[in-house]
Amino acid sequence: MYNSNWETTNWQYAQSQVSKLQYRIYKHKKILKKHYLQRVLLNSLSTKLLISELTFKQYRQNVSDRERDKITTRMCTTDPNNNLFNIKSASKLTAILNSIKERLIFYIVVPNWYTIFELKTLTPLYQASHHTTIKEIKRTLLKTRSRYAIQVSVSITTIIGSNTQSYGLKELNISPVISNFIVPYLHYLRKKIDCKLYREGSNPEEKVLSYYRPFKNLLLEVVTNDLKKTLLHLSDKLGLKQGIKIIIIPGTDEIFLFHIDIKALRKMLPLIPKLLKINHNLALPTNSVNIIDLVQGISLYKFKICLRITNRNLLVFIHPDENSQRSYLKKFSKISHQNRNVSTYVLITLLRPMILQWATYFQYYDCKETFCLLNYKSNQILRAWVFRRDRRNGRNLVKENHFPSGNIYKFPDINHKNNWVLCGTMNKNSDKKLFLPQLQWLPVLK
Repeated sequence: MYNSNWETTNWQYAQSQVSKLQYRIYKHKKILKKHYLQRVLLNSLSTKLLISELTFKQYRQNVSDRERDKITTRMCTTDPNNNLFNIKSASKLTAILNSIKERLIFYIVVPNWYTIFELKTLTPLYQASHHTTIKEIKRTLLKTRSRYAIQVSVSITTIIGSNTQSYGLKELNISPVISNFIVPYLHYLRKKIDCKLYREGSNPEEKVLSYYRPFKNLLLEVVTNDLKKTLLHLSDKLGLKQGIKIIIIPGTDEIFLFHIDIKALRKMLPLIPKLLKINHNLALPTNSVNIIDLVQGISLYKFKICLRITNRNLLVFIHPDENSQRSYLKKFSKISHQNRNVSTYVLITLLRPMILQWATYFQYYDCKETFCLLNYKSNQILRAWVFRRDRRNGRNLVKENHFPSGNIYKFPDINHKNNWVLCGTMNKNSDKKLFLPQLQWLPVLK
């Protein structure tokens, strides 16, 4: 099944072997049997080769076949408990090998996590998409009708630094052998985050050294699940007539607690740091737990979520935040300024992919009002670009040459009529024309 040529390896069979072992861990109710299967998954050749291949694809590194075989050999021949993670070396091979081991830990831990929550699927607990989280917050706001929420910021360094020796191992019901495998990983993770060499920043290769985010999501799930159980026990004392909705924001360090009663949120505010300190030994800073007003809005994943109350009706508005709008206009202006001497056709070919990529990210929500505003500001940049090029002819003639009036544009399958759409041809004798679509032309996807 496996050979030195990675192109001919049957990865579908390897994936099926790993999935079967994970599913058996998920289904078995006997703890000793679970622990045995965890060790089998840890030492499985299929698991190690598959995880190595997934890591190579994820980081898109130019790894030669020789380097690939060297990494895989070290994964398959060495004892995972000896010299587990190397923090001293900053080479590319060491960084990729550490990332492979992080993913291996996660593949072993995640089936038990699904058993705790009694989930019916066994897809690996990867980071949820941004749109899934945004839509979940929108549904929660419409259901709970809460204007206020508690925002808790829990950094991963705080979680890991609280109690590295036993953190989360009891909740996850892990084999003692696997526990010995995870404890050095948590030590390594804490050192790697604290070390300046491994911070994401100026050097592009440092992105390879970032920690495996799904494992961070799992640690936050442990904290959130325990916090939710404790608050449910205290619901009578707090006078909570309605349940508390807790949402984790994947990829960040933030947890949101939603409830309709502001008085109940004020009672919970001093309790949350105390509960996290007692249950998980988490010492949170004073400014990490706050009550936020959702009318003013919260910014997540380049979106701004805000509430509007009209005639006792609660409306949730989701649109691009100010930083995202500013970066879009800045990039638009930069492309136009750097290509002052090119033809209109070439400028459209440069701007069109950027506009469509940015607008596609936000087209799941009704952002027409924001799109129209951004389109007006971007058209001002284009008008300055056009009129600066041709000062001999009159402005009306220049406008009609670049922004023809009365034309109908089909995008994507809908006809649009607009007198300020930038158009260009490949050359004077060519019939190949191209136009720059407007942001608000993209349909809203549901």
